Amino acid sequence: MTTLTDPATLDALRDKACLFPDNTVNRDAVIALIADELEAHHVVAGLDDVATMAVTPGTLAADIFGVSSPELTKLVSSLTSPTDKGKVQTFLSDGYYLCGGSIKLTVEIAPGQFRTFAAAARFLSADADVIDQYVLDRSAKRAVSAARSAAAVGALVKRRQPDMAAQVDAWGEQLHIRFQAELTTGGTE
Repeated sequence: MTTLTDPATLDALRDKACLFPDNTVNRDAVIALIADELEAHHVVAGLDDVATMAVTPGTLAADIFGVSSPELTKLVSSLTSPTDKGKVQTFLSDGYYLCGGSIKLTVEIAPGQFRTFAAAARFLSADADVIDQYVLDRSAKRAVSAARSAAAVGALVKRRQPDMAAQVDAWGEQLHIRFQAELTTGGTE
């Protein structure tokens, strides 16, 4: 359970019926509010919509609760992980996929002085091109990176321990078989 301490944050959560009597967060209620807000205002219909429809966790928290606080931003960010096990992701059941990406924000840091930076953002989509680019491609890049890292480890062991070459080759083959099995079963076994 998440416990928060900022009085304005607690009031905002209480106003939305997202606190238990002991001031711990009712995560299920927060998750439902996040999903409702995303479905109402942050659905990306195509790749051209990402920049305008994506929302940062901080803005999402402020839109839902009416206050901006680091505690709320951290809470919303933790619940909106765009992975297959993310809390909002597992709550969704309407065909949308919670996607993550990066958007450019321009902030005025002093009168007439602006700074542009990238920020993590979330959005929903059921569009195949969007899901391909923001979910499947990113997942594939992480998997390829992990495979490269494993291959580099195997090569290093073989260089430093030449007597282990056959063992490392067998390990690599088993890793390949396990990877193929995970892809085939969809990680369900």
